[in-house]
Amino acid sequence: MLKRRFNRATGQNTHWVATDLGANIHAEIEHMKKMRMKRGIRHGLGLKVCGQCTKSIGRRGGALGVERKKD
Repeated sequence: MLKRRFNRATGQNTHWVATDLGANIHAEIEHMKKMRMKRGIRHGLGLKVCGQCTKSIGRRGGALGVERKKD
């Protein structure tokens, strides 16, 4: 269960249960992207959202190496 502090549609506090949780969170993220909010933009780019540092922590993907010559 997740407490949603403000529901845009009704203006009230609601609780989301597991059956609706995934769809509701996806709809919220899509709304943030559509409204061009900072959180929505960062979700769309696959970056950290909640203010974490991104210089050295959280790098994804393998390191690029040097290919050796074939003999």
